[in-house]
Amino acid sequence: MPDLQARTAKAMKTDNGKNQQDRINRITENENLFDNAASEVKQLAQALEACQELPAHIAALEAYLDSGAWREDYEADERGEVPTELKRGVLSQDALYDLLTDYRELKSQLEFF
Repeated sequence: MPDLQARTAKAMKTDNGKNQQDRINRITENENLFDNAASEVKQLAQALEACQELPAHIAALEAYLDSGAWREDYEADERGEVPTELKRGVLSQDALYDLLTDYRELKSQLEFF
């Protein structure tokens, strides 16, 4: 009988050790997730704060595009009536469209959160 008791005690120790190691692994894994999530939440909060005026900027660009003024400026540029040294990326149809599309996609992703 002492042999059986010793083996049972040893097995329980091993199980407790395994359970303890499982617990340590679980806590460590979740602590890492916690640290990453806390950092990501802070980064997202900072990014959102830095972009508070973005919706107003996008609305103004959409209004410019829809108003007809963009088309007038674009055509004037095509005729060479806009100084070549003037920065005018906004007159690039693809760049403006891509920006507005990217904004809509980001906004949709943020709504998912």
